[in-house]
Amino acid sequence: MSADPNPERGEVPIVLDRPRVIKITIASHRAYHERFGKSAQLTFHQNPMAYVDWFLWASLVHEDPTLDPSDMDRLIECAEGETLGDKLDYICGKLVIAQTWSQPTQTAPGSGEKKSPKT
Repeated sequence: MSADPNPERGEVPIVLDRPRVIKITIASHRAYHERFGKSAQLTFHQNPMAYVDWFLWASLVHEDPTLDPSDMDRLIECAEGETLGDKLDYICGKLVIAQTWSQPTQTAPGSGEKKSPKT
């Protein structure tokens, strides 16, 4: 993993216990499906706050395979924000961007120009 997140590769910067890079990968989706028996994408769009710890773990394990889902409480507490709600809003915002970037690239009709979400 490079030091600087690369949006072209779907990498989103986030500051938790240290600067980290979140990225939704095929392995992320597989791990989530094995745990919950359903699609991460579907669950995320239904209720991201209910599963934020699992989404966070799945999006960080690519850069740190030693992370365990039980580590997420500690990382969430380290997130930017004064209150738990602020911290969860910050993390969910980053996860929404990562989830969007994990989707196939869209092309503006007739322009040939690729569109990507902004961080």
